[in-house]
Amino acid sequence: MYGEFHDMSLRALATIPDGPTLERLMYLVEYECDYYEEHIDTLGP
Repeated sequence: MYGEFHDMSLRALATIPDGPTLERLMYLVEYECDYYEEHIDTLGP
């Protein structure tokens, strides 16, 4: 799971848009939520 999280985090950081800090943080949170919604099986039992 940590490898998946690391890879997903790198992809999110590579695509983060320019802008105010709060918008950038919200982008990262939404990216992570969307990822795990699509890959629910990576969360474990």
